[in-house]
Amino acid sequence: MPEKPPTIVEHFSALSDPRIRLKTKHKLIDIIVITVCATICGADDWTEIEAYVS
Repeated sequence: MPEKPPTIVEHFSALSDPRIRLKTKHKLIDIIVITVCATICGADDWTEIEAYVS
């Protein structure tokens, strides 16, 4: 039986977060997943990604 591909979270889970922990509002993985989903839906820049989230 073929192995299942990793989920988005699993795929990016090895990334380290270079941000200062006390100054972050959201988890890095949440930002990555939202960005990937927004890009798949046609968002081309951060303004469109923000509109996708709203």
